[in-house]
Amino acid sequence: MSITEHKITVNSLEWFYRHAEPIGQSNLLPVVLLHGLVSQSYSWRDILPGLAQQGTRAIAPDWIGCGFSSKPDQREFAYTPDAFVTALADFIQALELEKFSLVVQGLNKIC
Repeated sequence: MSITEHKITVNSLEWFYRHAEPIGQSNLLPVVLLHGLVSQSYSWRDILPGLAQQGTRAIAPDWIGCGFSSKPDQREFAYTPDAFVTALADFIQALELEKFSLVVQGLNKIC
């Protein structure tokens, strides 16, 4: 099972994400995996293929300000919890995910 890498621009923010798609049809909810600090989506590289192999679509983005995603100036992005939640909601909507499971590592600060 291979992991593909993608970029998508949502409201002027470029999100980098890793994606593993299951082979064939599946009725399992997709899983969004959010990395903690100080990390990036690469930390999920060993988990993504296993999820896809069991029939789960798996998506692991780099948070804004981390990894290969945009690192906007503080004048362009507030870097507050509310700003991150709003940006994540926009990213999820852009991927057209209506229902999904969310896996989150600790987030005390953002990269």
